[in-house]
Amino acid sequence: EASEHASFYDSSKPWGELTEIGVLNYFKGSPFYSTRSNNEKLRVNEGPEALKKMMGAEYVVDTALSSPPQLWVIRYQWRADASQVSLLKLFYMIHGVVYASPTPLLLVESRLSKASHHLHRAFDSTRRAFDLARRAGADDAEELPPVSNGNGMGFLPPPLLPLLPPPAR
Repeated sequence: EASEHASFYDSSKPWGELTEIGVLNYFKGSPFYSTRSNNEKLRVNEGPEALKKMMGAEYVVDTALSSPPQLWVIRYQWRADASQVSLLKLFYMIHGVVYASPTPLLLVESRLSKASHHLHRAFDSTRRAFDLARRAGADDAEELPPVSNGNGMGFLPPPLLPLLPPPAR
């Protein structure tokens, strides 16, 4: 199975004038396509309307989310019966390049990583300001130089706390 970070583009196939069926045929060439899907079983036997009569994994173009010809959204879903489906994965095709939509876990990991990076920069900047102030002999916030948060906005660090002696043993 292809990674969420992978993409697919087939330069030998024109993508600009694709229809729903053409999009699924183009998608079939991608590493995201599963040959065990109901779509593959039907390619030999029947048309796309027969998908609704089958139970199992299938690919369908989401016409409500698609904006042809630039954007196509493909749903990979599990069909339990004619009216009940559960979304397994989303794919999207922009200007002929197919991408897997990131999972909620990847989105959360990305946001946490970004927040962690900014917190680390802020703590590092504050630590450097305190180190500079200690070397200069400052003992309160009024004597500390302004510190930049990296976005061009300056701020004053909090007042220095007196250093407490280590606890007695």
